[in-house]
Amino acid sequence: MYLSIYVNSPHRKYQRIIYRSSPKDPLEMYEFTRVTFGLRSSPFLALRTLRQLASDERQQWPLAASVVERDVYMDDLASSASSLDE
Repeated sequence: MYLSIYVNSPHRKYQRIIYRSSPKDPLEMYEFTRVTFGLRSSPFLALRTLRQLASDERQQWPLAASVVERDVYMDDLASSASSLDE
């Protein structure tokens, strides 16, 4: 899920890496454009994105929004219903 979330341009500077293929090559700087694994903020950003999406789309998808807000923990969704129709 993390790689599905774009990072705004001003915040990409906090996800920079410096790389070179060999010691003879010049250093190259890269910025990640998506949320990456292993950052302390990644779980928060993923959960915040899901909650914002649920809020934004509540009018069109009220049941889905309620399920996301109530039954998502980190990047897992665990929900159930009493019957198939529910």
